[in-house]
Amino acid sequence: MKTPVFKILTTATLVAVVFIFYLFNPESYSFFPKCTFYRITGWQCPGCGTQRAFYHLLHLDLKKAVSYNPFFIIGLPVLALALALELFDLQELRKRIFTRKLVITGSIIVILFGIMRNIYPVFSQTSITPKEIRKNFRPHL
Repeated sequence: MKTPVFKILTTATLVAVVFIFYLFNPESYSFFPKCTFYRITGWQCPGCGTQRAFYHLLHLDLKKAVSYNPFFIIGLPVLALALALELFDLQELRKRIFTRKLVITGSIIVILFGIMRNIYPVFSQTSITPKEIRKNFRPHL
């Protein structure tokens, strides 16, 4: 069972994160973390663009949010549901909704999205294809 202090701290943290993302555009401020996978490989991971997508979603610019990470926008309701079930300590309901089969299927979809966004530019915020990345490969460390 989650203690009231845990619930208050979790809620306060979420509100603070939303507030920070509303005020500060990750494209303009360097204190937001950069993707290590992208810096090392030059390839986009499934989460690349999530911070920018969240910022634009908070500013109701859905088209731009989807252009940065469409998977995040689609998966946000699932993430919110999982967080709410955890926060309100609804373990039995969480176990019924997020079955092992669903979690494995979701993981496979995330991996496939990560692959697809590097093969087909329509899934990516850049038009650089992996062939061009390999041709000009230099780790971004």
